[in-house]
Amino acid sequence: MALLPNLAQSQERIFRLNAPYRVDDELAIEILDDAAGRLHLTLLGYEGHFPTKVLWSGEVDYDGSATLRYRAGDGAICLDDATLGTMPLPSLARRFCWDFRLSLSGVDRERRTSHYLSRPRETIGRDYFEGGNYVDHAAETVGQSERILALMADTSAVGPVLLLNTSNADSLCHRVFGQEWEGYFDGSHYGIDQVSVASVRRELAVMGWRIERLETDTPWDGSADPLHATLRDWWNADARFRQLLVEKELGDFLLCVAVKT
Repeated sequence: MALLPNLAQSQERIFRLNAPYRVDDELAIEILDDAAGRLHLTLLGYEGHFPTKVLWSGEVDYDGSATLRYRAGDGAICLDDATLGTMPLPSLARRFCWDFRLSLSGVDRERRTSHYLSRPRETIGRDYFEGGNYVDHAAETVGQSERILALMADTSAVGPVLLLNTSNADSLCHRVFGQEWEGYFDGSHYGIDQVSVASVRRELAVMGWRIERLETDTPWDGSADPLHATLRDWWNADARFRQLLVEKELGDFLLCVAVKT
């Protein structure tokens, strides 16, 4: 049995808005909900992988449709023309969230938005791959050696064997979220939208490799927005959805084993 969040029970509980995932300079969240009430706002920072650190909170009377603007640099927080406060992000932080809760008679409407600050590629140095802004992929792959050897041994090859584990630009997440796909989060992912199931099949054949196994799995999305989380919830809860991504090659991660011809 799978447990879904409360927001999955009714659209009436979802606070309606339009918010970008990627933020280049100033964040602008278009609030679309037409109900009037007391609007509670909370700015959250990340502690590890989770947005649990309250950086700022406030509340205001809301009478329908507005724009929340937030500048991470100087921390200015504005709702339309009214300044609500200031709270700059910590210097090394890239991810942050806003929690919205609209108090109505009988039921509250809620929504969390999730955002990351883009970073020009020319500013990416050693510090970018260290600390809380970057996942330790070496630690994540501990214990995978036996699986890698098994995959390479499960071929009829007598010569070189290629094991490729990468992202899939033809994934369902990329098709749904477009420019807000998780693959674009990391500025060091050069050419990530050029690698897909189709391009791997085409280019390996040109270079003289025969594919023995090619499959995709897993939705790739790190956003804390509950609408973004929908595909992750389906993946965890429904074996049919997992099989759909496998059979239609719509997963975000591509595994390929090929032998030299």
